[in-house]
Amino acid sequence: MFFVIQCEVEKQLNVKKDLQRLFFSGKQLESGYHLANYNIKFNDTILLMVKTLLNDVEDKENTKEEKVNEEKELEKEALETNLEKAESLYYKIGDAVDCMYDKTGAWYEAIIENIYKKEAQMFYKISWEFDNTLCPDDIPEIYIRPRAQRSILFDELSIGQKVMINYNLDNAEKIGLWYDFTITDIITKRKLRELFGQLYINRYVFVLLYQHIKQNNKM
Repeated sequence: MFFVIQCEVEKQLNVKKDLQRLFFSGKQLESGYHLANYNIKFNDTILLMVKTLLNDVEDKENTKEEKVNEEKELEKEALETNLEKAESLYYKIGDAVDCMYDKTGAWYEAIIENIYKKEAQMFYKISWEFDNTLCPDDIPEIYIRPRAQRSILFDELSIGQKVMINYNLDNAEKIGLWYDFTITDIITKRKLRELFGQLYINRYVFVLLYQHIKQNNKM
């Protein structure tokens, strides 16, 4: 089904399949999965991002040079902050992870670009997958965890369970960001399903009622 969507995008928008990056609810769609794996329904909106194609050799060389300079700058910054390159017991460079950005309190998909150590604490340099840019901050290990992969149906939820939910703080009816959520109560009625729980944002906890969550849970 993913390939069918790519073919349709290529047909309708004239964007080649290898230049397409498709996103839904903050997650990048990957080949080998069906729409049901991402809980995409009829009339849902899929975001298309088009990769930049470099046709000019000079542009490619400039891009390589910029990348090298960027890496050198990162190493220089690491030395200035007493960070030294290290190996992690849990992750390696290139791993796909979820990273909590403390400025929003939400979790984003990221790639580990480098690993550092300062005294006994580990830090990670990551790039965000949603725009392929490097995060300027050194991320502590407590803000890194393995990439969430599995969607959970409403009937599989239980009290005390901690999941990720997509929530918009300004408008609960719209797609938002991914937060941790601990379920404290589940109410199932004939035409209404509700969850009570704690939504974790930064270091604060908000108690709220969250409705229509059955297709937006991750583990």
